[in-house]
Amino acid sequence: MKIKLLILILLCANLLNAQSYKYAHYCLDSLISKDFKGRGYFEDGDRVAANFIERELIKNGVKTVKNNPYQQKLPININNIESVKLKLNSK
Repeated sequence: MKIKLLILILLCANLLNAQSYKYAHYCLDSLISKDFKGRGYFEDGDRVAANFIERELIKNGVKTVKNNPYQQKLPININNIESVKLKLNSK
């Protein structure tokens, strides 16, 4: 009986489409596109990516926790290299 139940569950699970491969590829292709500028803070790529993710969450009906916004402000440390020198063979 347990084996029959397990087989039934596995067969039914295959029929469920909780995720769409096309939608996942759409999201990934969007996030890795040049429009998002590497998703880094330079040229506001992080904001573009955050806005895209927020729109997708809203579009998919994801509710926020306790009416908090989808996006959260977080401090970020930035390494800013002013100049670089390269030395090869002590020259």
